[in-house]
Amino acid sequence: MGLTAARANGLAACAKGGAAATLIAMVDSPLLLKSLLCVLVLAVAGVGCGDDPTTGRRFAVVDAGTGVLLPGGGGDSPSARDASYPAEPDAASSFDAGQREGCIQDDHGDVRRGASWVGDPSRTEGAMNCPTDLDLFRFTANRAGEYRIYTEGIEVACSLERQAGQAVADSDGEACDLTVELALGNVYYVTLEPEADGQSVGDYILVVGAVDDEPPPPQASCGDGRIDAGEDCDDGNNDDRDACLSTCRRARCGDGVVWLGVEPCDDGNLDNGDACLTTCRVARCGDGMVRRGVEACDDGNVQNGDGCSSQCQDEGQNPNRAPSTPRIAVIGQAVRSVAFSGIEVTLGRDPEAQLVQAICWSSGSNHSTEARAVASRFARGGQVVEVTLTWTTTGQKTVYCKTRDESRALSGSARATVTVEAPNRSPGSPRITVEGTATSGEPFEFSVRLGTDPDRDQVQALCWSSGSDHSVAANGAVSALVNSGSTASVSLTWRSAGSRTIYCRTRDEHGEESGVWDTERVQVENPNRAPSRSTISTDGNATTRQPFEVRVLLGRDPDRDDVRAKCWSTGSDYASEARAARSELTSGGRTAVLQFTWRSSGTKSLYCETEDEHGMVSSSRDRESVRVAN
Repeated sequence: MGLTAARANGLAACAKGGAAATLIAMVDSPLLLKSLLCVLVLAVAGVGCGDDPTTGRRFAVVDAGTGVLLPGGGGDSPSARDASYPAEPDAASSFDAGQREGCIQDDHGDVRRGASWVGDPSRTEGAMNCPTDLDLFRFTANRAGEYRIYTEGIEVACSLERQAGQAVADSDGEACDLTVELALGNVYYVTLEPEADGQSVGDYILVVGAVDDEPPPPQASCGDGRIDAGEDCDDGNNDDRDACLSTCRRARCGDGVVWLGVEPCDDGNLDNGDACLTTCRVARCGDGMVRRGVEACDDGNVQNGDGCSSQCQDEGQNPNRAPSTPRIAVIGQAVRSVAFSGIEVTLGRDPEAQLVQAICWSSGSNHSTEARAVASRFARGGQVVEVTLTWTTTGQKTVYCKTRDESRALSGSARATVTVEAPNRSPGSPRITVEGTATSGEPFEFSVRLGTDPDRDQVQALCWSSGSDHSVAANGAVSALVNSGSTASVSLTWRSAGSRTIYCRTRDEHGEESGVWDTERVQVENPNRAPSRSTISTDGNATTRQPFEVRVLLGRDPDRDDVRAKCWSTGSDYASEARAARSELTSGGRTAVLQFTWRSSGTKSLYCETEDEHGMVSSSRDRESVRVAN
């Protein structure tokens, strides 16, 4: 036998653990003999310990009992959870070979050894970066039962395999949405790829979790690129210089942030006497607005000889006269630390017909003195302008206002009183109480102990549950308004059976909600269905005042409930349906035996129904005639 043939035979025998029978007889320990043979044969073949004898590739040496990588082992270092499984060809790796061109950018591994670990349950972001992209994930099932694996975002195809390589489920090239039964503790691989049309390129979210996992609805956040309730815009960045601020409010003149390419300036106030006008234009001579400390006048032109020079300086002609005193109207009440815009000022008229503005202040506010007064927009005398102030304390506050013209001449002051209240505070969290089980398609009522409101406002329950007619907080079911701390009733209806989670918050009469919600589980069952019809059988004729045996073949119950016979006959000891005789509960399809006694002779009608353990009877009854003799 040549060396090449010896190598091949020796390698095959070593790989299979075989040895010559004569050598086994000479060595006490077969295990020792196998080890010696392998060392000798591999040495002759030129293959090192830790090499794959059929391919010459290095492999990892792993303790067979613990799955721990042993010192000196070659090849890649598998995780402990991989080591306990038999080595099999990498399905994803072989599928890719020669069939797909790799993407320049890839979010997740495209072979099993590079698969991304995800949790159970989890939501993992990823992207199909090109039409040939392939993303692999792996996770350990934390429970045994029904799981749902699906994606959000672009539609991608998916498949699920066990770690050993056996296929579990496949979306057949369509959008990924798998519902499967998984075993506790097993490792599973999820493969994502573009749909069959190869056009699915973009972002996705892989969702893994048990079917009965119902996490609270995700909270919307400014900056996530989606316009949510309460947001004017959301461009997904923190740049305050574009059309959408980092607060998710549309950029506007007066917000204090310069909008690039649109506004030359924006100082966030309503003062036309500084370097930036209320139109977000840079102040200049001839704009009709007197700039404090720079211009003595500004008549809206750059001509000399009209009392105001082309440099906006006084030419010493007729003196400017002050406008008349304004009038103040207060609309509503203010809340501490909240901007109050209910101050309406009717501007005084200017003798020179200049444009005028209101300047207002109030002690304890953000504009507490005349020197720090807030200024309104300029308008014609007699027009109404709005002024905004914010107070830091509660109580009765006095607002002072004057009319100021373009030449900064001031009128006398007017005053008005504003009531400042404490801000509305959130009520306490509720407590849900559920009794019994719900039935799909039928309203289920439960009670909610409402939280206490610190402002003694009336409160109500706001409740929702996935899969019900009120599935999210935005369209939650609400109870009637009651005193805080009272108990309210709420009703929800689910479309299908299963274990469901109810979420509830306390909400006061002003719409303020508790910061924390309460949760409670409820079991939703399918409605009870009627059993099938029973069949009566009798033997011979009955005799008056003598017990007569009646046999009833019970119908079957579609819900697998226990059933019994329910029978009656006029003139017997069970004369009506209300007084019917009933057998013992047993499984459907069995025969029940009842006894009847009639008081008189004749032909008697005997009626029987099948009744389940919940009192539901068959939709039709059986009828049998019995001859009763004296």
